[in-house]
Amino acid sequence: MPVLESVRTFFRRPAVLWTLLLLIALGLGLTAAFLLIPVPRVGIIRFNDVIWSETAANLETQLRYAENDPSIRAVVVVLDSPGGEAAASERLYFDLLRLRKKKPVIVMVDTLAASGGYYVAAAADLIYATPSSSIGNIGVISEVPPVSYVIEEYLFTGPFKAFGNTRDSFTRQMELLKESFLECVYAQRGDRLLVDEATLSRGEIYVGTVAVQMGLADAIGSRGDAVERVAEMAGLANYVEVDVAAEMVSQGALAPTPTPMDPYYAYERIQQPSWAPGYYYLYIAPQAGGER
Repeated sequence: MPVLESVRTFFRRPAVLWTLLLLIALGLGLTAAFLLIPVPRVGIIRFNDVIWSETAANLETQLRYAENDPSIRAVVVVLDSPGGEAAASERLYFDLLRLRKKKPVIVMVDTLAASGGYYVAAAADLIYATPSSSIGNIGVISEVPPVSYVIEEYLFTGPFKAFGNTRDSFTRQMELLKESFLECVYAQRGDRLLVDEATLSRGEIYVGTVAVQMGLADAIGSRGDAVERVAEMAGLANYVEVDVAAEMVSQGALAPTPTPMDPYYAYERIQQPSWAPGYYYLYIAPQAGGER
């Protein structure tokens, strides 16, 4: 009993009582902070497709979500794309630049970042690749008006109403787009580029190890390496990863998308007899038998 009485007397002391109350309040505060303040997250955004207007819109939605979610402190874009429509590729480039102004962004080239795919990747803070990743193919392709174009069923108010330009004009504008592409690459890669413009203009594709040596990419590594690096850039010691598309689908903010086409071989729209008019930052991989 004397021992029990001594304990009671001890806890009745004002200093001890206030200390206990302070500890309880501190514990409650820490618990509330843990529940109310979200754990920092690294957003993972995957893009494995040709860049058409509709696929670009899906990626743009995910980039905007990551930009506006304060709990997502950094982003890794896992990219596998041969490029596609020029205008859509340019939009994604500027969207990635806008996101990069607020949060560090790394593009992880899974298999392929060619033409418009590389255009988009160039907007990131850093580009990671695997040794066998395919990177490059800087340039423009388009369908040139035929030398003679006459359709008796239609009437045109001007000689270039059907195609919009002469063959020479198409060629000059393609050259302007190529130069704009190169300017964007040089603007973002800067002194990291160790290759001259004439070499890049050839439209070659390089494996990841060579791309790093040329300054087209920054490091060889895995997706996990890219996540660790972007978290370090954001100053995060403790964080969790989040699949942005999966989270958006669960919230009803993004419609489920079908399995993306294989960017190497399943170019259903590209293989149509006639392309849609316009310009493309696109790599068309050789198919069986050496045909393109």
